[in-house]
Amino acid sequence: GDLTVESGLQITNCWSGAGIASFMHVTAPEKKLNLLFDCGSIEPSILSASHVFCTHGHLDHIGACVIHARARALQNKVACYYIPEECRDGLLEQKSACEKLDGHEVPMDIRTCRPGQFVQVNKSFRVRVFATEHRVPSQGYAIYYQPPNRLKPEYVGRPAEEMRQLACSGAQLRDKPDEVIQLVYTGDSTFEGLLRPDNRFIFDAPVLVMECTYIKASSSSSSSSGSGSRRGKAIGAATADGPSPSSID
Repeated sequence: GDLTVESGLQITNCWSGAGIASFMHVTAPEKKLNLLFDCGSIEPSILSASHVFCTHGHLDHIGACVIHARARALQNKVACYYIPEECRDGLLEQKSACEKLDGHEVPMDIRTCRPGQFVQVNKSFRVRVFATEHRVPSQGYAIYYQPPNRLKPEYVGRPAEEMRQLACSGAQLRDKPDEVIQLVYTGDSTFEGLLRPDNRFIFDAPVLVMECTYIKASSSSSSSSGSGSRRGKAIGAATADGPSPSSID
């Protein structure tokens, strides 16, 4: 629903299950924004996403990208898939294998990105890539919103003809507001990875969606299950009003 952030972003669908699938669908219909973060499973509602950002190469986060692309191809639509550089070869191999099985080409616009980069998705929004820490190379994403230019206070209420003359004379009638962070999606990460100095900006977001297997290290869990096991995973959205778990498995 509406997150009451300045841009009107909505989390329209979100689900996570350890080793099964993770995805989060974010839209701002009035501003023509339609993003999917991670693509471990497919539901009809997420097929409208035109930009897909995957955090890492585990199949429960990236494994359904080719299926997503094939379904969109049936509607003559192609999405952009942004992935870590280390995932490119594997995703292309999966695409090739699926095309061989399917007997048809699967159109996909696959693009790599790395921490520190910004991806402009439309005139109002761009996505910042930042480093996270996981068992494989991983990264998270932050959505930034550029509010529209606003009429300077001294020009409010002036007649239209006067405004036209001012514009023709080259007067700067509008101010450009500062870009604002709206939402952060970390994907799987340790807390240590999120607390690195260059990631401080993520805690300025009004909505922070974090995904983790264990909130706190446990000697019993580590000794009984081994360092590589994953018994459960929680995904929750923390807002200015406090944490609000979306799904716990």
